[in-house]
Amino acid sequence: MTDANALLTSIQDMDAEIQSYIAETTEGRVIDISGLPNRLAHLHEQVEQGQFDNKDDLVTALQAVLASLDGLSHEIQHHFQKINVQLQVLEPDKE
Repeated sequence: MTDANALLTSIQDMDAEIQSYIAETTEGRVIDISGLPNRLAHLHEQVEQGQFDNKDDLVTALQAVLASLDGLSHEIQHHFQKINVQLQVLEPDKE
């Protein structure tokens, strides 16, 4: 059985990591987010299957992670939109 406090810490650590990725993406740095889906699924499964007194706190922490992922997604899209604009300037559409 997973300790609720350790699980909460793991969820909060993931959120902090995603916040760091947002900052790095804003700076134009390349990030590796390939492990996030499996980690999130594992954390969700532990919360879902566990019998915790503070389950509401764990769910709230997972919701914060999802909100951070939305922010990361937005920042990645914004970054690539800027790249697309720069490419169009270099090679405008030929009509």
